[in-house]
Amino acid sequence: MMTIHTSNPAPRSSASHGRAPMIASVSRHGTMIAIVLAALAACTGETAPPPPMATIAVPAAAGSGMYTLTQAPDAESTLSWVQSDSVSKTSVLRASTFRDGGWTAPRTISTGTGWFLNWADRPSVTGLPGGATAAHWLETNPGTAPSAYTYGIKVAYSADGGANWKRVHHAGRGFRGKNQYTGFLSFLPGRDGFLAAYLTPPAEAAAAPSAHSAEDHEHRMTLRVAEFGPGGQLRSDVQLDSSTCTCCPLGMAQAEAGPVVVYRDRWPGEVRDVSIIRRVNGRWTEPRPVHRDGWVFPGCPTNGPVVAAKGRRVAVAWFTGVDDRPEVRLAFSADGGETFGAPVRISATRAVGYAGLVMLEDGGAAVSWMEAGAGSAPALRIRRVSPDGKPGSPVQVAAVAGGRSGGMPQLGRSGDGLLLVWKSGQELRSAIVPVARLGS
Repeated sequence: MMTIHTSNPAPRSSASHGRAPMIASVSRHGTMIAIVLAALAACTGETAPPPPMATIAVPAAAGSGMYTLTQAPDAESTLSWVQSDSVSKTSVLRASTFRDGGWTAPRTISTGTGWFLNWADRPSVTGLPGGATAAHWLETNPGTAPSAYTYGIKVAYSADGGANWKRVHHAGRGFRGKNQYTGFLSFLPGRDGFLAAYLTPPAEAAAAPSAHSAEDHEHRMTLRVAEFGPGGQLRSDVQLDSSTCTCCPLGMAQAEAGPVVVYRDRWPGEVRDVSIIRRVNGRWTEPRPVHRDGWVFPGCPTNGPVVAAKGRRVAVAWFTGVDDRPEVRLAFSADGGETFGAPVRISATRAVGYAGLVMLEDGGAAVSWMEAGAGSAPALRIRRVSPDGKPGSPVQVAAVAGGRSGGMPQLGRSGDGLLLVWKSGQELRSAIVPVARLGS
């Protein structure tokens, strides 16, 4: 049972299932100390002192989770989250837009029962051109237990900024059996509609794997992209890769030549490196690795890549555990994602991952990630990388919880600042970090 509407009381959320404030200002005398420490940090890999940043209250009820930050073509950021009631089994998808230095009053996108709730596979709400909006959430397949990993994606479209909604797609509904689900959707707004990339089981379980795919293991997922017109009508739904990692979030961006999709692939021998697929002259290319890390991992790390683009310049950030050295890496492309330079190591010690990425005006990038502390909680950090690949000093933003309790921190852009969202305890928090404060 599910309804789509515009207003609803906001119940408190119970914890979702799945795998598993350090804000300071610098005084006048502390400024010189900060400069010296930043220089030392650049040499040693240690974090620089936190820059002055503005914290902004998030209008989400305590206990909210499964949060996602998206960027509209007009550069406005929308944060969505889920509030769930463990007694009534009702879930509410809510959203707020960051505007004029703060979050707008939250609006209800959808309310229903029988939703699949997971910290890694999260719903989203994305602004589209002309005031339209796209949203998605996950619904458990009929006849299966809510705790079972058997669910599909529901996509809804609003032409009037969320006042009225209509269902436009339901991918994966009807898949049954062990670990059969469809999820990990990523929207990409376009000038003429929008795209949605997602993971789903093969259309036919007995389908033979292609030359690119890995061995035919019991659990295999494929990558597909659905295209929607300006009124939300489904135009096409095509398969791009016949064998991918099974539960890592995807990333999409609009480059000069067309959209690009990045995802954790599954190459022969259980190599879980990151691949990119581009649409050039209206046709999707074959998958190509962003970099051959050679990470052999016979499972899913639930730690996907992110991508950002500006003209022909494309940046991809990702987590890898190759050689038992967990780290976050970043690579730039100057030709729309066709080729990439050598990756730059972003993390300083042992990365947890969950990268965020924003392309900057100078062609460089800002990267956020989680990193394990020395006997303490993981830390959310951010770092600027110059166009030539030189990383600035890493800056610690906050101590955060890892895994299902903390979710995946989000990074976006707001004017001249970087917008960060994370979870601390039962609360969602956000802050603006001035780009200029990150150095070069």
